Parts: sequence; structure tokens; C-alpha cells
Amino acid sequence: MNKSAYWETYIKYWQKRVKEANVCGDGALDKMPDDAIMERYIYWLNSHLNTPKGAVLDYGCGFGRAYPYFETLGVKYYGCDIANACIQATLTSYPQIPKQRVKKLKANECIPFRDNTFSGVFCYGVFDACNQALTLSEILRVLKIGGVALITGKNDTYLESDEMAMVAEIGARNNNHPNFFTNTQALLYILQSRNITILESRFFLWRKDNATDTFTTTLPPKFYTYALLIQKAEDSILGAFESFSDSYSQNFKALH
Repeated sequence: MNKSAYWETYIKYWQKRVKEANVCGDGALDKMPDDAIMERYIYWLNSHLNTPKGAVLDYGCGFGRAYPYFETLGVKYYGCDIANACIQATLTSYPQIPKQRVKKLKANECIPFRDNTFSGVFCYGVFDACNQALTLSEILRVLKIGGVALITGKNDTYLESDEMAMVAEIGARNNNHPNFFTNTQALLYILQSRNITILESRFFLWRKDNATDTFTTTLPPKFYTYALLIQKAEDSILGAFESFSDSYSQNFKALH
């Protein structure tokens, strides 16, 4: 199955996982955040926006899961996704969203909106399936000066005793699911060297910690995922980024 076709069918699986997480609470069944936890991160992003009721892009909008929560905040919701099925699902579920606000990613995963458009970008549970260097460049391109992006991703070195993490990585590979693990230290260095402000950072030690929103704000040597709030400044250096991710974790490489 090619990449485009994969994402067109993935939406059904993703809807099932979200439903299970919401029914069980705290992601008990599959160790993923439920909507209540996602809502916290929407509010976290919104609390840092210079214009809290401005335009926000939901990057990788899926079936529009985040839309109702942004709507309660009064922001102007926009979405983009790699799959036509996701665009149609969002617009069908929420016909009140103007069609021109939800668009399919362009060739090479470029965001189909102009430079300096958004006060915020919400990239939640998506970055680890992306060409990360390109996606980061695109997110910063469409952010306004002073705009803030929330990005979550998987670290490339997790705890050796985190069996769930290894099982998840192997399972994703067996299902041909794209997986990209971030060299988080390299990413943080790149952001700082480009004058992109890191407002806040959260690090989740174990895979199960995402489901309970259990984190530390101090960078540990090994951990499973991260959440960053970054801000574009007037002197931020944009453009192409050097690669800082890999399709295999360091843990997987050490065992194979």
C-alpha cells in the first residue's frame, strides 16, 4: 500500500482508537490520551497565544476531533490533513466550518496556506508520522510573528524497560505505519540556534504516561514522548531544517 492510500484508510482505525480511549477513560485500553487530555493541550496552547481568538491551524486534523474544543474558545478554526477522507470527515461532521478552511496538504506535505497566517498551530499526536524537518519548517512559515505552535512527538531513545514502547514500534512497522523518532536534544538545539523560543517543554518517561498526562519539565536522558510550545520571533531564522529524526528508534537499532 502506498503512503497516500494508507492514510485514506487510516481514519477508521483512528476513530476506533479514540472512541475506545474515551470510553475507558485515561486511555486505559490502548494507552493513548482521551479527549479530556487533548482538551488540556488545546487550552495550554490557547493560553499562550497573543490573540487568543485568532486563527489556529489544526495540523493533521483527522476527523475534526479537536474542532469542538477550539470552537468553545472562539478561535477561527482551520485544518489540514494528508488524506481526502479526513477532510471530508471533518466537513461532514462539522458543516458549520467554511470549506475553504479545511484543506488537503499539497505535494511534499506542504501546508496549503499563506505565510504568516496563523496565531497558533496545533500539531498533536501527528508529528511522529511526518517528515519532521519539512513539517517544522512549514509550521513556522505559516505562523505569524509571535505565533505559537504546540508540537508533540516521540523521542528516539526511550527506557529499555518500556516494553509497551517497543511493542508499539514493532507493531507500527508491521502495519506499515510511518514512524519518525525525534532526536529531541538536536531539535531543541536547532530551535534555539534559529532564535525560535521554547516557551514550555513537557517530557513523558513511559509510553503509558501519555494516557494519564504524567510528565516532567526537566529533560531526562531517556523518555518516550515530548510536548513543546514554541514561538516564532521577528528574528527567527526560517527555511529548510537539517534532519533531526529517524524512522527507527535507537532502542530498535540496538536490538536489530
